[in-house]
Amino acid sequence: MAHCADFTDAEPSTYLLLLKEAGALPEYVKEIPEPKDLKGLPTAAFAASDTRKFPIYDKTATFLSAVQAFVNGMTEDEFPFLGQVRKAAAVLRIEDDIVAAHKILAKSNPEVSKCASHSDAADKFALHLVVVSGDSPKGFYPIANAVEVRESAEKMAADMEEGKLPIAWFAEGASALMKAAAQFEVDPVSIPAQVKNLGEPRLPDRSTLDYSIEKRASLVPAEALAIYREAAELALRGDISATDGALVFQVADRKFGIHQKFAGLRDPIRDFWSGVTEQEYEQLRKSQVLLGEVVIPKAALDAVDRLKVASLLSQADARAALQAQDAENGIEATKLLNGLSPSGVVMLSSILSEDL
Repeated sequence: MAHCADFTDAEPSTYLLLLKEAGALPEYVKEIPEPKDLKGLPTAAFAASDTRKFPIYDKTATFLSAVQAFVNGMTEDEFPFLGQVRKAAAVLRIEDDIVAAHKILAKSNPEVSKCASHSDAADKFALHLVVVSGDSPKGFYPIANAVEVRESAEKMAADMEEGKLPIAWFAEGASALMKAAAQFEVDPVSIPAQVKNLGEPRLPDRSTLDYSIEKRASLVPAEALAIYREAAELALRGDISATDGALVFQVADRKFGIHQKFAGLRDPIRDFWSGVTEQEYEQLRKSQVLLGEVVIPKAALDAVDRLKVASLLSQADARAALQAQDAENGIEATKLLNGLSPSGVVMLSSILSEDL
């Protein structure tokens, strides 16, 4: 039986934003339970008791489990444990809330439902899709070994060129493929660039998202822009993934009748995938220091004359600045510079701006 993510594996914020905007989000859904909140619960608190998935211990958990199952394209025939979700909903008297949510999501989502996109490199396929409602998920892009990873990467790149699947699905499939490539030590050079770029986790770029929202300003009601802005902010803060943020844009565009190509808009996933990779970001953080509100290269801090720092700054500020110089990377240096007084920040900024 295929595995499908519950709301603790997936990111329900994407769908909750849509339900909230449509007035179909129940008042009792205030916070999304996290995996750590579920550790002490008995097995009976989960619909899938063998895997401890799809919690049903209260209204919020049951509602989220039901919504996530619907979004995954799961059916009770294929996943019998969903009967427990249905029974819990009846006991808690939230059946009408779930039906209302399903109606909203049915209007917003594509006819082809996505069961979990398998990001686990041990899986045999990069993607599992429910092609026809009620059917078992079918695997696409095999990744069980290095040869399959390379061949699937080429096939995925060709399918991307032809637009055979939504770009957001390609992004998740490419992510799974890149993890498998790392597991089987496949040379990254052998992976097509478009697959590699989509498969590497990236941080959104604020200016790109702002521009994307600005281009939609004349195409949607003013109050509707809040949907786009909230999704962008959540992704920028890391509260939802870039893929889920892009999905909100995609669904909202359909809701408001925006044809992206005719409107001169890029596919949202490309806007959300506009920043540096997470690995590049970590490397960037290690080589830079935040002084007040100014980012400076760590090398520039290291080059400052130590005697000048000691003579011009107060004893406490000089100590912090010199310790920051000796720190191994920008992250440590930034923490040390946080201890500077406001006047110390101004003085050190002045020293750094000089051509020493």
